Amino acid sequence: SLLELTGAYAAFANGGHSITPYAIERIKDADGELLWRADHGSRLTARALDPRGAHLITDILSDDDARAPSFGRNSVLKLSRPAA
Repeated sequence: SLLELTGAYAAFANGGHSITPYAIERIKDADGELLWRADHGSRLTARALDPRGAHLITDILSDDDARAPSFGRNSVLKLSRPAA
């Protein structure tokens, strides 16, 4: 599922740690009162891959020159942080 893929790819951004993803951040009523909020306490789980490997993969995937044939130079994926 998309939620499972999100959790799998998040390990690259979290230094090799997998996370428990969630689909709903919070629920508010019509007056803007918070009814429920996702528990962020224990989202990080066990190490899924070596942090060096996570860094290398993020670096490779965030290479603007490598993305140029598909997205063009300086595309919307060129951010102030790695966009892998």
